[in-house]
Amino acid sequence: MKLKYDFEITDFMSGVCAVSKQPGESGKKVIVRLGNGTAVRMFTLIQEGNEIPDIVSTMLKEYDVEEAVLRGEVERFVAILQKDNIV
Repeated sequence: MKLKYDFEITDFMSGVCAVSKQPGESGKKVIVRLGNGTAVRMFTLIQEGNEIPDIVSTMLKEYDVEEAVLRGEVERFVAILQKDNIV
């Protein structure tokens, strides 16, 4: 999976965000509010080029969560990024 832009993860506006290093289609930088450490981890794994099965596999080793629950969360997160034309 590939992100459409190159992002830098940073503290921004009272939370953690991914901010594109280049302007998006609107001519402005793209900002993705990540909200928590789990979202940051998912975003980082996507940024590294991982696909959903790889993200789930990696995160299962790092988090105490059932595979089905994690897979659903990852799929929802990716769907939001797809809807917003980020991947």
